[in-house]
Amino acid sequence: MADPPGDRGARPEDRPVDPDAVRRLERLPDLKGDASGPGAPAVPRATRPVGGRNNLVTTAGAVLVVVGAFVAIASVLAVAPSDGLDLLGIELSGGAAATVFLVLAAIYVLTGILVLLRWPIARPLGVVVGILALAIGLAQLPSAGINGIPTVGVAAFVLYALGIGGNDFRRR
Repeated sequence: MADPPGDRGARPEDRPVDPDAVRRLERLPDLKGDASGPGAPAVPRATRPVGGRNNLVTTAGAVLVVVGAFVAIASVLAVAPSDGLDLLGIELSGGAAATVFLVLAAIYVLTGILVLLRWPIARPLGVVVGILALAIGLAQLPSAGINGIPTVGVAAFVLYALGIGGNDFRRR
């Protein structure tokens, strides 16, 4: 038979008290942040940990690596077998254009890795690469149409993330 609803066993005030739990409770800081006993734990702060990183900067580094990989794949699969490419008024053969894009892909990947490692040189290098990607995206908008918008958006995101994430690149 089940217990009647009013009978839930011993009342909390009738249970034995653990003295260690009482000591730990007494050492907790109060709402004002003042510790109530000697050796009380420090009040936690609402700041980013010292070794923490800005999620936007980490994402920008990963985006640069992924974009570099995509540029490398596209240069090998699409540009190299083609008859050539008119790049800024210069007529390049398929192999030469693929080489230019492979160098660009290597710069993207290297910059992305440096951003992920938070090397101090990565921020200015990332800004330069972001400006370069933005210029490429804007230059291809007339011919690519709607397909050029993601390039502009990715470049703008990288520039924004590196612009606000300057503290991640400070020397430790």
